[in-house]
Amino acid sequence: MTQNAHAVSLSAANGGDRRLRLASVRIGEAAGKGISFGPGLVGYALGHSAMSWTAPGSRSVFRPGAKVTISGLTEAGPFNAQAVVQSAR
Repeated sequence: MTQNAHAVSLSAANGGDRRLRLASVRIGEAAGKGISFGPGLVGYALGHSAMSWTAPGSRSVFRPGAKVTISGLTEAGPFNAQAVVQSAR
């Protein structure tokens, strides 16, 4: 996950053979700050590839180095992941 002064972006790397479908993705911080990529489909990361998405209307909401939780849905069901906010250049 990266952010600059204008947007928050999420990247996914898929090392498997099947596509990864992401939907209803939300990024949140323990302090309560968070952003949503919307209630529906965010996009796909095809097998053996990577993809990035930018949250609509997002701003710099997290401090660099903050630990965040990323949650959402895939074909296999719900997921929860942890990440550290990186500053994009």
